[in-house]
Amino acid sequence: MKLITTFLITLLIGLSFGGDRLEKIQADIETRMWKQGNSTRINSTVFYHVNGTMLTHFSHPFERIIRTNHLGEFLIYDPETGEVIREQNRAMSSESNHFFHFFQNKTEEMGLDQLGFEQGDTEFDENIRITTWYAPTHLAQTVEYVELVHDRFRPIFMGAYNRQGEVIQKTYFHNYIDILDYEFPQSITIIDFETPTDSTVSQTRFRNIRINEDVNPELMEIQIPDPDEIE
Repeated sequence: MKLITTFLITLLIGLSFGGDRLEKIQADIETRMWKQGNSTRINSTVFYHVNGTMLTHFSHPFERIIRTNHLGEFLIYDPETGEVIREQNRAMSSESNHFFHFFQNKTEEMGLDQLGFEQGDTEFDENIRITTWYAPTHLAQTVEYVELVHDRFRPIFMGAYNRQGEVIQKTYFHNYIDILDYEFPQSITIIDFETPTDSTVSQTRFRNIRINEDVNPELMEIQIPDPDEIE
């Protein structure tokens, strides 16, 4: 449960799109994590409809099906045991992720404003723009500020720093492609620094992206039992 929750929150499984041209989307996602010489692989397929409903089908290292919405109401279904868990957590909302930022034209802030960060100074170096965002009081024990770097209009890097000015997380956005009128990175790398010498690296790759009529209808129709009807 913790592995899935962390994956959803930090590795971006929600989708929410504006405009009329993009109504639904499907993507295969592979995330690899490395820590202290050990590696973990997570595979899933994600379906999202413009109404805010998102379904994620995990296939490795175990099978789970998760359905969530923009309010953070979600169901977790274990097909093997038949167990269904119902919970609500705003962090699990289909809007709390990088997909939402890229496809709702939120790349200027990348969700930092929604977390209560305040925009500070902006510096320019030719096409590179570096903006500093200062953390709200309730996050100050963990992070002091975030640097968000754009190459023209594309986010390419986010760095989070503590009060001592030490980096605690780095995020890189790579391999951009065009999806209709949007630019989207096919690869996102996150480095979490637990100590100056100990870190966890995760890389997420997006493949087989399909939109609108090309979405697999079988994925759209996956049903999760109502937990109130399970004895």
